[in-house]
Amino acid sequence: MGNPTGMFHLILGHDQNVISANGLGGASLVNSNVFLETEQDILKMGYWPPEIRDDPAGLNKYYQKVRDVLEPEPYPETWPRLKKMDVFNEQAKTLGLQDKFRRAPLTTRFRDGPNSCGVNMSASTLAGQETTGANDGSKTSTLVTYLADAWNWGAEMFCKCDVRYIEKVQDIRGGYLIYFACHGKGRSRLTVGDVYGDLMWVHAKEAVFLGAGSIGTTEILLRSKQMGLSISDWVGRGMTGNGDILAFGHNCDVEVNALGNPNQDPSNPVGPIITSAIDNRNGHENPLNGYVIQDGTMPQAFSGILPCILDMMPGSRAYEMSLLGRTQAVMGHWKKRLFGSNLKNGPLGNTQVFLIMSHDGNQATLRLKDDKALLEFQGVGKSD
Repeated sequence: MGNPTGMFHLILGHDQNVISANGLGGASLVNSNVFLETEQDILKMGYWPPEIRDDPAGLNKYYQKVRDVLEPEPYPETWPRLKKMDVFNEQAKTLGLQDKFRRAPLTTRFRDGPNSCGVNMSASTLAGQETTGANDGSKTSTLVTYLADAWNWGAEMFCKCDVRYIEKVQDIRGGYLIYFACHGKGRSRLTVGDVYGDLMWVHAKEAVFLGAGSIGTTEILLRSKQMGLSISDWVGRGMTGNGDILAFGHNCDVEVNALGNPNQDPSNPVGPIITSAIDNRNGHENPLNGYVIQDGTMPQAFSGILPCILDMMPGSRAYEMSLLGRTQAVMGHWKKRLFGSNLKNGPLGNTQVFLIMSHDGNQATLRLKDDKALLEFQGVGKSD
């Protein structure tokens, strides 16, 4: 359903869903701009190839190469104070995790001028819009770094092309054929039926590198296998959601100001979509017990449906509130309905957003059903 070239691609699965990016630049177009390196205790575990687990520090030089391109830096100390960061910092103290609290390294730009690849960038307007594609010129994505650099060196790029499958060329030409559907303007006039029934192709003479993310790459490989390409049976198995959790602290006692807004009050900015983290990945006997909690922001595009989401969230148990608590909740609810959701001290203005990264059982599978990706992760919400 929907626009095949829209910015978001939604996959509804069993017990786990995925929202992925769909465009030139991939997930970096809609990520939260945080630059964190994997902990070496994780890389030493048996899941990794020996080249990595026997020498996890060997990745450091590659992290540095990426760091030189993306130029991450934390939210500047000299910039305006952010309410959501202050509230989150107080919570870290309450949890006894103040020593784990830090400003996260961000690929958000905090200065005007060209980036490492010569693309002119602008300082963040602190609108909290990164996950819907910030339009203020501050989002350091693959699009404005690696892809821009590749373009300058002569690489050819084609947008609105949906790769379907790959076929190995068996004759003297060798290489691979990559079949794709073209969604470009005017293509429908030349196509009998739908674009997927009349595929185009390009010949890769030596090698093909797939960079369509964990979902898109796996989907292409599974479809290629159906079309006869020899591929391991492990493709589509052992997938992980990284133990990701989106959580809310709804209608807190203080203003949080965690709703993205490109037309905000300059004296009370929202800030980048993430500014700080409780990084509790170190010091565990089992490295898989580590986790990261980050302060988040709800982009403006989603704020309209946020009240509905919060009303349906598990844990919204009004019957456990005191009479005063229930009265305050009802008043806040009607204030939201009568005057809108973006009141400075209203329920949404006082709502906190948490993004949590941990670990899960790596037991998700991706398969094709009716030629569409189907993600299955049975029982993930109840597993250790």
